[in-house]
Amino acid sequence: MANFETINVADAPAAPAATNPLIDAFGALAPDEVLMITPDEGKSLRGTKTGIGRTLNNAGFDKTSYEQWDVDNVVYLRRV
Repeated sequence: MANFETINVADAPAAPAATNPLIDAFGALAPDEVLMITPDEGKSLRGTKTGIGRTLNNAGFDKTSYEQWDVDNVVYLRRV
């Protein structure tokens, strides 16, 4: 069983900042750049595109702020 201890809020360390490689890469895109995203082995193209959309939407990017399309099992993503 785990050990429990009550401490003061001021004594607790701050939570680490959440990072996401997709959000970092998308945020760093220049206007003339496009991200090429290849699904992991065994992952579907549809699932990859859905995951990209959900990740961007949850990070506060509106669907009108990006465009994604796919060709030959590769997803392309750009800022609009």
